[in-house]
Amino acid sequence: MKRAALIAAIGLVSLAAAGTAAQPGGRPPHGDPPAEGADERAALRSRLERRLAEIDRLHDRVQEAMDRLDRGEPLDAVRGEVFPPGDMRRGDRGPDRREPGGRPPRGPEGGPPPPLAGPPDPDADRHLVLSFLEEHDPAGAQRMEEVLRDRPEDGARWIGRSAVRIRAILEERDDALRTLRLREYLVGRRAVSATRRLADAMASPGNAADAEAARQDLNRALGEQFDVRMELCQREIKVLEDRVALLRTGLEQQQGKRDQFITDRADEIRRATREWAERARPGTPPKH
Repeated sequence: MKRAALIAAIGLVSLAAAGTAAQPGGRPPHGDPPAEGADERAALRSRLERRLAEIDRLHDRVQEAMDRLDRGEPLDAVRGEVFPPGDMRRGDRGPDRREPGGRPPRGPEGGPPPPLAGPPDPDADRHLVLSFLEEHDPAGAQRMEEVLRDRPEDGARWIGRSAVRIRAILEERDDALRTLRLREYLVGRRAVSATRRLADAMASPGNAADAEAARQDLNRALGEQFDVRMELCQREIKVLEDRVALLRTGLEQQQGKRDQFITDRADEIRRATREWAERARPGTPPKH
């Protein structure tokens, strides 16, 4: 009973810490999965969560690249926003794009360029999560080590889920948003820890003082969680407003270039048409 109450309580706080991902009006749950498939289902869900986070990050990078392209920034800079050096999708292959000796461009430390998105790496996830917690939440890192040692399957799932959130924090480009997301993550962990202590105290008679202390800690953590989310929303609105202002400025600059656009595009079309006509003329030798 004590363990069941603890798991139920922590689950409620974890849902609160996850934000507003679950919207009202969704489909009802399908019920508990069969016991023999529970581990596979959890593992698949963890992989899907990581994939969804990767898709969200890729969407943001592509949108930013499109915005930069519309603002007239150099093509090489825009390509680098989405495609790493050496990626065949860059469209900039050729001898002038290669290192001396014809080797493909290398990554920042001399190795191959990193892929745009790769499969999950449990070892890398574990190193990332534990290193991050050791820096920001040493007690949490110790608890994670204990779970990995005593309940490896549960630990692996928690590592996978934590890695998704931690990568999102580390890859956030806006400094203020990164700081706020870190605060939100850490205060969420404090809320979970307070819930664990509250459940332990409530399950043992005579621990009224410990239960009250844990309850107050939980209330403080939830209050701070609310406050940081309000700050996050305000900052996200500011970032979006800045982006809209930048897009509007770019649009206004382009509106005065109508005649130049017509001239440039017409020249390109005439040039391409002339080249096609020359190739189509009877007796014209093919170009190699």
